[in-house]
Amino acid sequence: MMERVAEELIGILDREVALYGKANDVAAREQEILVNVRIDELSAIIDEQEGLLVRLKDLERQRLRKVIELARALSMNLRGVTIRVLAGAVMADRPALGERLLNSGRELRAVIDAFSVLSEDNNRLIRNSMSFLDNTMREAFKAGGGPAVYSQKGRFSNGEEQKKNVIFVNRKV
Repeated sequence: MMERVAEELIGILDREVALYGKANDVAAREQEILVNVRIDELSAIIDEQEGLLVRLKDLERQRLRKVIELARALSMNLRGVTIRVLAGAVMADRPALGERLLNSGRELRAVIDAFSVLSEDNNRLIRNSMSFLDNTMREAFKAGGGPAVYSQKGRFSNGEEQKKNVIFVNRKV
């Protein structure tokens, strides 16, 4: 029974690694979109990410159930059980299987770490862009004395500057 549960857990871990790999690809595309200010493409990327995250959440639940099942099959205390601890216990009886479990756990940790870095970088890009926009709007309102700073065409509209037709806001953003 222990072998079957360990094999099932390895299968779940491998599916998570593959799915996080896809999530990393999507996060890298999101970063490219953010850096190149292709905002029109952002919504589709976010939808794709949300779909992947729903699938990852489901796999996470499956993995946690299998971790508990394997720990029980090995007569282990559930407190503090990790893939590494389980792999060590499996290695005692089945070294090759335990090594595969350990390697799958390491792969998952690596791909999750990469995803976390990409996600944090993307969040930082978004926060910086929002801060820049907020500061720009604040300064524009100060310069123009209020909400009339912008016309409907996205142009600076303050006295003489309006006559020069100076573009102040890039409407493509």
